[in-house]
Order: sequence, then C-alpha cells, then structure tokens
Amino acid sequence: MASPSLAEALAGQPRVLAYLERSLAQDAARAGAAGVSHAYLFCGTAAVESAALAFATVLVHPADDGAYEALFDRIERNAHPDVAVLEPQSARQGYLLEQIHEVISDAALTPVEASRKVYILKNAESLGIQSANALLKTLEEPASDVVFILLAPSAGSVLPTIASRCSVVPFALADPSAADVLVRDGWDGESARAALAITSSVGAARAYLESEVRQENRSAICAFLASPEPPGDWDALSLAIEVVRRVQEERKEAARGEAEAIPEEFLTKTARQAIDAAKKRAEAAWEREALREAVRVVETLLRDALAELSGSAEPPFNADRRELVDALAARGEAAVLSGLRDCARASEHLHRATTPVLVLQVLFLSLKESLWRPSAR
Repeated sequence: MASPSLAEALAGQPRVLAYLERSLAQDAARAGAAGVSHAYLFCGTAAVESAALAFATVLVHPADDGAYEALFDRIERNAHPDVAVLEPQSARQGYLLEQIHEVISDAALTPVEASRKVYILKNAESLGIQSANALLKTLEEPASDVVFILLAPSAGSVLPTIASRCSVVPFALADPSAADVLVRDGWDGESARAALAITSSVGAARAYLESEVRQENRSAICAFLASPEPPGDWDALSLAIEVVRRVQEERKEAARGEAEAIPEEFLTKTARQAIDAAKKRAEAAWEREALREAVRVVETLLRDALAELSGSAEPPFNADRRELVDALAARGEAAVLSGLRDCARASEHLHRATTPVLVLQVLFLSLKESLWRPSAR
C-alpha cells in the first residue's frame, strides 16, 4: 500500500488539513509567525499518528519530487536522522527523565539531511511532572529548525504546562465524505462510514475493514447491546475476555509474518534486549489501539442514538445497525449519556498503564447498569 499523502492521511479531517496546509504555505512564503509552529499537540483517535507521520514527511522534505513515499517509509520505520518517533519507555512511569534529556540534547544539534528536525511524541499524556518540566524550556524556546508533534487523546489528558506551549489541533470524528475513498476501493458505503466513525482515518478504516477479528468483535459487542433484557455480570465479563483474546490472537498471527531485520546472531545481548523491549511496547500499543476501537464501537452507536433523540436529519454512522441504534435511543437520553460517560472513562484508562481486559470488563459492567436501568426502560 502506498504511503499516504498529507491529504490522504487527513481524509475526513478537513479543518485540520486546511490549518496545516495554510501553515505550510505561509511558512514557504516566509510569512512569519503565522507559519509552521514550533510545537503541536494533535488530539484525537487513531488518525493522529498517521497524520503526524505525513506532516513530518512534508516538514523535512516539502518539495514534490517523487521522494515523499520513500521518506515516509523511513520516518515510519524511525530510520530518518532528522525525525524521531518516540514512545514512553516505561509502562508505569511513562516517559523517563533520561529519555527526555536525550531528546533535549539531540534537539540542540543541527539537522543531518533536512532543513528541520521533527520529534513525534506518542502518548504525550504519559509525560509525568519531572519529564514534562525537563521538556518545557525546549518546547517554549526550541531552535528555529525544530518542530515537536505531541500526540494525545485530548488536551485535557496532557499536563496544562505542556498543552499551553503547543498549538492544539483537535481531530474530530471523520467526515462522512471520506467514505468515498473506501467505496472506490470496493467497500460498501455503510461499512465504510461505520469504520471511519470508529477509526477516524481512511488508512485505519481500511485496516479495520480488512480485519476479521475487528469485525467479529463489533458483532459481539452489538449483540450484547441489542439484548432486550439486562445481560448477566458473566455475560459482560466474558465479552471483555473474548474481545481481548481475539485481539491478542490477531497480533500473534501478524507477528509470525514479521521478519527480523537483523539476524539474532549479529546482535549483542544489550541490543537484543533493547529490540525485545521495543517489540513489547509496540505490541502493547497495537493491542491498546485495537481495544480503543472496541470502545469506539459502543461510543459511535450511542452517538447515533443521541443524534436520533435530538431529531438530527443526518444519517447515522452505523447505518448498517439501524435497529440497534433505534433500540438504544428507546432507552432514553439519560441512559445514552450515561453510556457515553462510561466510554469516555474506558478510553481514558486505556491510555494509561491499566490492564486492558479489566478496563473492558468495567466498561461492559457499567453499560449494563447505564443502559438497562429501570428508568431507561
């Protein structure tokens, strides 16, 4: 699959695309402070990572000379000397102080190939007080050729001192018109629209539609929500276990096809340990994103129900589940809003060092109380 251009990575995010393109144009015209910012905080769902990679690619090589795809691939593999893609080194402590000190030292050096250096920090909500304080001065007064792109679920999940020093770029649920791209790929419009609502980017939606596991999980969650009678506690707990089990099996299957870039016999013990640790972090991040998608399955259905209750004329995101949306709406506005709060809490907990299966179990148990309470029936 070809590397996505900035426009493709931001399909369904027209406001974000217009803002970034305007910044790039002003920067190219040397229009001053209105151009590219020294620090961005991309807030939202899965779309933020592919958008950050595409934006970084344009920042280090804005010319349209056919080199974009090769550069994007290097950046995605973290193999470009002027673009660093970072993630927390500790599951419990988040970004370590030593890790941030390395970033600060590297940011003081001149670029190797490009005219800029770009640092993408995944899970910026994992910047603790110490690591955040260490980064503040660099964020506030970086070198003129340095750009930081921080990724987080929301501005509120990041320390205020960090968020206040960034240009905050909120990502919305994908524009339904982006489904046209997936329809041209052969997917039906209703499935494409639902996948976009869940993932918020064309690339992630395509991967979601191609995954049998994600589709099975969506069907199981919809069956749980469609129950006319309150499910039992074991139904809620076992659903969470099954969703996580399927996701973990899918990840194991994908890992079997991933070849080692360097034969193990050529690696030192320290190098092998570093690679193993990086793999574990990547696997954990992959699993958490798949489970966040499971939470968004519930969230988008409840948003459709809320839109129906408010009399919206817009078609639902989950048009292929109209009966379920109707049934959820029939449980009343208070129940739907309570369910949405349950989803918000689960999404927030999945961004932290919390056991994913416990998060989903709490979510489904909470939904059992929110959506089947007597006042909602």
